[in-house]
Amino acid sequence: KEIEERFPALTSPNVWPKENIPELEPTFKEMGKIILEVGLLIAGICDKYLAKKCPNYEQDCFKRIIATSRCHIARLLHYYPVQNKDLDSKNLFWCGWHMDRCLLTGLVPALYISDDSFEMASSPSPTVVEPDLCIMNDDGYSIQLKIPLNCLIFQVGEVAEVLSGGLLRATPHAVKMQKSPEISRESFAVFLQPMWDEAMKSPLKNAEFRKSKNLPKQLTTLCERWSQ
Repeated sequence: KEIEERFPALTSPNVWPKENIPELEPTFKEMGKIILEVGLLIAGICDKYLAKKCPNYEQDCFKRIIATSRCHIARLLHYYPVQNKDLDSKNLFWCGWHMDRCLLTGLVPALYISDDSFEMASSPSPTVVEPDLCIMNDDGYSIQLKIPLNCLIFQVGEVAEVLSGGLLRATPHAVKMQKSPEISRESFAVFLQPMWDEAMKSPLKNAEFRKSKNLPKQLTTLCERWSQ
């Protein structure tokens, strides 16, 4: 009970629309399991890289965390269409610049739904003209990503940055809004993260975390928030 009170977001049961959408729960879980399994493979690659770079790195640390944690979070994400009054605005975002707090984030390609017909809209199309998921490198350069269909994308989170001593860096990312008043964006993300009692320790005494230089002003990096 104490754990449930301290971490309600991680311990509360899911509520499924079993009557209206009975297929949602099994499909949701099946897709989540695929992302988890691929995440384990990527974690293994990260572990091998970090073991070579850092003698004090815990063997198979990332794989252990992902394989044993009961705190992974999966979310269906709905982004509402742009309002008519904002069509002429520049740099509108469905989701502003941020970095995930987890170890790894697994994402599927977004779907675009016509608000009028509730049918899928192709991308790119006359109304969906460009990729909308953006990442930013250390120089502050924004790159718009297009995820091919039937592919997954994984982003590094701040837990990975801590546990790697800054050898891996959390990915600054944002979602730019499509300039169409009829199109909404749908996505599915799985945040692979440790248990609530996992110790956050850097394997390096002089860890170098990402600094805010060249990043959007609203981003506060680990370098500004972390103390050993």
